[in-house]
Amino acid sequence: MAQLVKAPLKYSPYEWQESNHKNYNTAEKERAGAERLQNETRRLTDETDEITRYTQEDVNKKLAQRLRELNFWKDEVQSQLQAVDNEIDTLMKSKNNLENSLESTEHPQSVTTSCLTYRQ
Repeated sequence: MAQLVKAPLKYSPYEWQESNHKNYNTAEKERAGAERLQNETRRLTDETDEITRYTQEDVNKKLAQRLRELNFWKDEVQSQLQAVDNEIDTLMKSKNNLENSLESTEHPQSVTTSCLTYRQ
């Protein structure tokens, strides 16, 4: 058999007022909590932004200093490399001069050796 639809429960004006007041207070507490949460979030966001800016500035300063140091040492290494290249060139010229001098003494030595051999 078909069920009968029950009539909606009716509240007395006092019950409705109490329920309405309770809902109002709950909503007010929820709103205040949400507002506190928004303020805390805003404060934390501002704090994090400030820390991030400070840290970023510090990192940028350290990177700039490290870059200057690297450029200094790069220039030092290039200068030393150039000095070593110049020294190698000088030593090669000296070696060539010594080899040429040695070659130029070979003929007189062979003549002297021949003369000494004939004398004996």
